Amino acid sequence: MASSLSPELWFHRQATHYVTAQIYFHLNQVGVFSELATLQPRSASQLAELLQLDASVLDTLLSYLYEVDELLQRNEQGQYSLSAMGVQVIERFSGPPSAERRSINLFDVRV
Repeated sequence: MASSLSPELWFHRQATHYVTAQIYFHLNQVGVFSELATLQPRSASQLAELLQLDASVLDTLLSYLYEVDELLQRNEQGQYSLSAMGVQVIERFSGPPSAERRSINLFDVRV
């Protein structure tokens, strides 16, 4: 099957998928998706404070994910939450909630 993509577009699409997967994995590791799974919209600053992260870096990463993928939504106040698809993905790849935080298996997304 012949592709209509140029080699450059193919390369950049693959690179975007790789970067997106890395961001999802690492934000999950530090608890961002566990917090978003509570379904309470939060700004990057609020999430950063809760998780002891750098707010400017977190805002950059969340903004990137919001722009290139469909798991996040952002309201007029700049607060992030899971989209309907995001809720489905988290539910599908989550273990039972623990006392500390929800366990979300996003390892496979990087492989």
